[in-house]
Amino acid sequence: MTSDIIKKADYFLLRFMIGARYQRSNFGRQAIDLLINHVRTRPNAEELYVSYHGGEGGREGFYQRFGFEPTGEVENGEIIAKMKL
Repeated sequence: MTSDIIKKADYFLLRFMIGARYQRSNFGRQAIDLLINHVRTRPNAEELYVSYHGGEGGREGFYQRFGFEPTGEVENGEIIAKMKL
């Protein structure tokens, strides 16, 4: 992730993985909810960024349910998305 995509007071979820055995158990949703709530408590936190691979099997729908929207940026083949905090 290049520093020119995010501003100083913004936060970026670099990697988020749930083991195959635990997928579809709501652990991912719960973890992202906790992360969002925590980042909102940080000083001057305005936006939270994530990146993901698009297409079939991608995580776009998962992140959109939390309010993340694609920025139009792609880095290393991953779509960059952000949400306003």
